[in-house]
Amino acid sequence: MKALVVGAGIGGLAAAAALRRAGIKTEVYEQAPELRAAGTGLSVMTNAILALRTIGLDLGVDLGVGGTVRGARVETAEIFTARGRLIRRTPFKEICDRLGAPSVCVHRGDLQTALLDVAGEPITLGAQATCFSRGNGGVRVDFADGTRAHGDVLIGADGVNSVVRAQLA
Repeated sequence: MKALVVGAGIGGLAAAAALRRAGIKTEVYEQAPELRAAGTGLSVMTNAILALRTIGLDLGVDLGVGGTVRGARVETAEIFTARGRLIRRTPFKEICDRLGAPSVCVHRGDLQTALLDVAGEPITLGAQATCFSRGNGGVRVDFADGTRAHGDVLIGADGVNSVVRAQLA
């Protein structure tokens, strides 16, 4: 079996890591000429931390890999009115301790770097998907430069302007 993943952001890299860990040959295609993190911080909640552990990434432990701080644990969340009155306080630490994993805030680029480490190679850059077709028990993806990729499964993780989603919906 071979899976094609279109998009090398957070979702695409996580999917590639999971597929490769399951022993499925995986090819990742990214339209950008280089991988650059867009955005800033993300909250990665306990359930996502537990899911990431299944692909070999433990943000609860790996927050300080190589001397680089990748994020911070969320211990309490507070919501206030515009005038500063406390509406709600959520004790994340107690909840996370009970569930066995922290919730963390991490920079998107650091999460992407950590996912690259577990997703492995190869990732084809500069590969802008234009369409896909199904048939003969598989799927074919066409790229803007005229190349094609063939596989058994296609995962569209190509962002807000997804070519895959636009063709499906």
